[in-house]
Amino acid sequence: MTERVGRLRLIKGGALLALPIAGVPAVHTGSKRDCSTSSCIPNFEQNHLVYLTYASGTKAANGTQVARARFDGRALRDLRVIFTAMP
Repeated sequence: MTERVGRLRLIKGGALLALPIAGVPAVHTGSKRDCSTSSCIPNFEQNHLVYLTYASGTKAANGTQVARARFDGRALRDLRVIFTAMP
């Protein structure tokens, strides 16, 4: 689950875990985009890849980034921005 302030949280067994997931990129929280989406690809059980879309930049110049990372159960590892859209 993504939170407007840029945190990524895990829901397990229907319960929200207390600690946010580590390794989430810095999110520009001054826009309407914030940390808006996270998703796993169909074979997540094998490769543990997660994709994120989030706002990046400053108040004066911000846009959307798409990143891919590997989730190790506690943190995102090897985060790589794969697309940037700046207005």
